[in-house]
Amino acid sequence: MLRKTLIAGALLILAGALAALWWRIDGNRMPDFDFPEPPSIPEPNAFDLLVDAAEGVPDDGAAISEAVTGKRDPETGEWQEPTLDQIRPVVDEHQEALALARDGLQHPFHYPDLHRVLMGEGEYHFGDFRMLARLMTLEAKVHLADEEFGRAMESVLDCLELGRKIGARSPFIGALTGIAIHGIALGRSPQIISGLNADELLDSIDRMEALRKIRLDMADILRAERRHSFNNLKSVFTKPDWRLRLAESEQMYIDDSWFGEADFTYWQRVQVRLRTWKYHKGSIVGAFEDMTSAVSEVLDRPFFEREGRFPNPGRTLPPSLGESFIESVPGTWFVVLLNQTTYEMLLATLAIEAWRKDTGEYPEELEDLTTELLQTRPHDPFTTGDPLRYRRQNDSYVLYSVGPNGNDDGGHPMENPDSESELRYRPHAELSGDLVAGFNVLRPPEP
Repeated sequence: MLRKTLIAGALLILAGALAALWWRIDGNRMPDFDFPEPPSIPEPNAFDLLVDAAEGVPDDGAAISEAVTGKRDPETGEWQEPTLDQIRPVVDEHQEALALARDGLQHPFHYPDLHRVLMGEGEYHFGDFRMLARLMTLEAKVHLADEEFGRAMESVLDCLELGRKIGARSPFIGALTGIAIHGIALGRSPQIISGLNADELLDSIDRMEALRKIRLDMADILRAERRHSFNNLKSVFTKPDWRLRLAESEQMYIDDSWFGEADFTYWQRVQVRLRTWKYHKGSIVGAFEDMTSAVSEVLDRPFFEREGRFPNPGRTLPPSLGESFIESVPGTWFVVLLNQTTYEMLLATLAIEAWRKDTGEYPEELEDLTTELLQTRPHDPFTTGDPLRYRRQNDSYVLYSVGPNGNDDGGHPMENPDSESELRYRPHAELSGDLVAGFNVLRPPEP
């Protein structure tokens, strides 16, 4: 009996060893999967020209940042808001960078070989692009102070175009930068609109309708993220130490204090080596394919139906491809929809103002604008294709979206009753109410 038990145990151990050896060997084979081809890079590429513009900025943009945010008085410790006299010289000093950036906007934007950048073999430059966006908004502020409203709007639209191009041609890390730039531009527009003349309003409408063709929506961002992630995996899988690379990225996600360390401790290396055994190329590719397909199905639904629908990536994937991706989708989706809504409202507001300048009164319906001013009626991104809500109200009007809860609350703005500051009307995915122009979005900056 003992002999049989020992033989069975030995056979079991041998079978386990052979299975582990097979898994190890099979895990080193490239999975049979149709990896997406990387996009062809146009020549010239807006990316290169924008990088040139950013690299031509002296002091790495410190003067730009100070002109945007202000600085603390070294003697009193009080925060000093930037004055126009401080902003104007900064804009004048960076005219060459602005010209280069605008030259770049004339061309398609594609981030070259981003999967290599994600493995530490290049630079992102997204911080540089945000610096250029801040410079454009400073220029808009100077033009606004000089009552050059048309030029101020051009600066805002340049910033909008920069954000849309970057956000529409990058995976999540670039999309977030593009979305942030898009939001920076939209926040500058309310003070400008009332000063535009009829021709400037029409020019702004035409350009915004042209920019609509550069899609900045969550479905496209997911497709870009999926393509870049698969190309990243393909690049990693071709390296002999691919398991170790994935395990190190997982450990850095778990403990960000590891990030950037050249040398791990002995215990850290033991942890990383132990993690390498669970990685298998076919399982990783299959799991990521299933996860992104499931996320895509959620994005086809209205935002208010999102709860509980995002998949659990499981432990097949490294956290950088699994948990972090899923965790970031809902919040990013809300910000993308918020930016889209603000964009549609700005387009509608420009058309409403142009109608008023021509007729002396506001339109009765938004459909009136499509006869001469707009190609299509501005839609509500928080729905599956419904138009924005609009009604005339006394000598003004109410323009709104149903917002993240999907309910038409009659134009009652979303608000946080616990806040008495200007943050009271800041949009949030969990608040009830509608997204109303002038309250939640397109709010004039504080004087």
